[in-house]
Amino acid sequence: MYLHRMACCGIYEIDDLQRQRTPLTNMRQFVTAIAPVPCAYGPYGPSVRVRDQFRYAIFSGTARAKYGDRFAAFILDHQLGEVISTGYHINPNSGHRLKVWVWTIDHVALKAWSAQNMPAPAGVNNAR
Repeated sequence: MYLHRMACCGIYEIDDLQRQRTPLTNMRQFVTAIAPVPCAYGPYGPSVRVRDQFRYAIFSGTARAKYGDRFAAFILDHQLGEVISTGYHINPNSGHRLKVWVWTIDHVALKAWSAQNMPAPAGVNNAR
């Protein structure tokens, strides 16, 4: 799964959903891709690059493979925002039936989901 910023800073495209077996794995990759990361060391330690909290993510899928349908259902089942979609239409480039989804991301819900469903980083013991 890859994340691409579009011309508008409020929209990103999620690409290559088909590379993962489950929507859970795709969502974990998405959360990892948008997480703040250290980008440079300054006099006070590492500064952190904070990604824009973009409002929308778009993704697509084919009628045959259903990975887009499964990812959209996962978002809705876990109440991570709203999802709207087009119908399936023939892609003139490939001849495949293609559908596009637009996800209005609920960042509060996504953060709560992440706290419960993201694996601990290597070397971290979550035992209490």
